[in-house]
Amino acid sequence: MQNADLENIVSSAEADNPVLKTKDFIDRATKLKENLDKGVERVDAIDDPTLRSVALIQLQDELGLNCNEFLRLVELLSKFKGEQPPDDFDELRKWTSKRRKPPVVEDLLGSSCLTVWAADGGSGKSCGAYEIAEAITTGGKFAGQFQAQVGDVVFVQEDESPTDAEVKWQRMGFNPYGKRLHLMWSFTPLMIPELKAKIQATNAKAVVMDSLISIAGGTISPKDAEFALLLYRLNKLASEMGVAILLIHHLTKDSNRQEVTKEAIYGSAFIFAATADCWGYWRADEEGKPQFKLRVLKARSNTVELGTIYVFNGNEEDHRLTFKGFGDRVVSLDELKTKRDMVMALLHRDGSQKWSGADISEFFGWGGSRYAENVLAKLYEQRCGVDRVPMPSTGGRRKYAYFSVLGGEVKKSDFPTASTPPKTGSEASGERDW
Repeated sequence: MQNADLENIVSSAEADNPVLKTKDFIDRATKLKENLDKGVERVDAIDDPTLRSVALIQLQDELGLNCNEFLRLVELLSKFKGEQPPDDFDELRKWTSKRRKPPVVEDLLGSSCLTVWAADGGSGKSCGAYEIAEAITTGGKFAGQFQAQVGDVVFVQEDESPTDAEVKWQRMGFNPYGKRLHLMWSFTPLMIPELKAKIQATNAKAVVMDSLISIAGGTISPKDAEFALLLYRLNKLASEMGVAILLIHHLTKDSNRQEVTKEAIYGSAFIFAATADCWGYWRADEEGKPQFKLRVLKARSNTVELGTIYVFNGNEEDHRLTFKGFGDRVVSLDELKTKRDMVMALLHRDGSQKWSGADISEFFGWGGSRYAENVLAKLYEQRCGVDRVPMPSTGGRRKYAYFSVLGGEVKKSDFPTASTPPKTGSEASGERDW
């Protein structure tokens, strides 16, 4: 936010609330910041969530801010609270490395971020959410393919009553590990303190919230202070607590839907902008049999590649999902994971040997190097003991060779890598070519 913008906000607030006016612009800004900071803290400290809503309106009125001004200032102040990342680049890399966690559900649900699952009405998104929670609490596989980390789940259910949920659970044969599943049947946008306390008390790995429109009270508007603050604070909470937050949402109505884009998300582009990851989910029956597609619309966590489409077979008897494949290709996630494991085992077998994508492809007989290069890049990204060096340029795009750094088998001084900077001057003169 520029100083001119802040000055306009302060000046506008003072026009409605002369008490804020002090000697100069800096004093006025300082006074407004102090009042807003203390006010938001006091609102969060109120035990009654309903009273919090009233207090938030009163705070905005007391400060003389309109809705947009109020939200911009709250977001700005919240951004600089809590632990800040280091300024130094090397220290920043170490800082982010320590905080990076593997996906809560492999190849699907990233950790430490907010994911919005926007789905057609009647597409079984609640059942799908229950299945994900079941997989996490038991350490099983969602839809028979997506391996979940075992851990506790906080499930916020505002879309259906306990009685209605029980009917659905019976039909599904829902069987989570009960002691790891913690349900909240009432939630408002200002109940972040309660949610945070529940995550801390249970040491939850994931939070599932069903659904955004019900939690928001049936209306969705970025001009609504509570709604806008909810999305911003959920994303911040996921990052701070290191949990995956899956927020169920709706798509616009379209009986002839063939594809999903971000424009199909119900409500506002504000929702898409506020989340780290976003999935579009729709029904696409084939030959009269229930089938569903999930498309990755946003992939800031890099858990799944942007644009990936997963296809699921539905089951009308138990309303459960079974993974079918990618787009029009029928392929098992287990098969892809096996190939990643095969490559990783090959690299770790002999850390002194370096492998290009072409080498890997030739070794396993995969035909073409692009797929092998993607597998190697993913292993490097996951920081599982695999490093890389640039290969000598032959023109065109840069290519890399990958190797194991486990067990100290590799003399990393031979080549500059991501973790050993390139040598200069006389040090570099003795380096050998690839």
